[in-house]
Amino acid sequence: MPLETYLAGVVQNEIGDNAPAEALKAQIVAARTHALTLLLNNKHKTDGYDLCNSTHCQVYKGKYLLNEQILQAVYECASEVLFYNGNLAETTYHSCCGGKTEAADIIWKGKPIDYLKGVTCLNAVNSFDLSKEKDARAWIDKPLAEEEMSSWERGALSWHKSISLNQLSKNAGLSSISRIEILQRGSSGRITKVKLIGNETISLNSEYQIRQVFGNLLSSFFYIEGPYQIANGTVIIIPKPNIKIKGRGAGHGVGMCQVGALRMARKGTKYEEILQHYYPGTTINKDWIDD
Repeated sequence: MPLETYLAGVVQNEIGDNAPAEALKAQIVAARTHALTLLLNNKHKTDGYDLCNSTHCQVYKGKYLLNEQILQAVYECASEVLFYNGNLAETTYHSCCGGKTEAADIIWKGKPIDYLKGVTCLNAVNSFDLSKEKDARAWIDKPLAEEEMSSWERGALSWHKSISLNQLSKNAGLSSISRIEILQRGSSGRITKVKLIGNETISLNSEYQIRQVFGNLLSSFFYIEGPYQIANGTVIIIPKPNIKIKGRGAGHGVGMCQVGALRMARKGTKYEEILQHYYPGTTINKDWIDD
């Protein structure tokens, strides 16, 4: 399958066919760069194919739903990819950051990446230190939905979830949990370290693991409703039988925020500026085939 045909199908499912043209083009360039990076890394070498159709690579559900707007956007930014210091950039992206994107090394514990350090997505968030529990809760409670937003954007921006204490214990592999300790939040508000204390103690040290154990949450930017205490920087919660969770954002929070890209495009921002905002210091390269 030609790469450009594949990209049209990816964009259809990643950001939607009703997105403004500039958001579509930003998504296409990010998806093209990401696809090439995956291909170069041979992620599915032993599987007998190049790319899968899930979020492990990029969501792809076929080309039969493509419309003229998407095909035109692919044509207008054909062959464009992002480079940083002479190499393909790692253009990871996610549905919704919730206010700020997160640094790649905070989420995935690797080396810092200059163009994936985290940026402000909504200016109002600059009045909040989302690494602090009080500010994270206040920001999550703040109404943010805008009239132009689609239902999926609203659902990614603000959400609720509940999980029984018994189910949480089961998910964590414990017979009981008497105390939850939140040890660290990133600058985006995402929780990256949690300790669950019960018959045994278990530490959750990645945002993905935290999301899964707490019931397949949209993101790890959340708080547990009810009273809490703070001791030496650790947030201490004595959980109730039914744990109510309020959260913001969807996905890991690294790289381009799709909801943010849509918002910027609706305000007239060009796709080159959108990409520069989320991947600062990168450059668009149209001649990569000859490099």
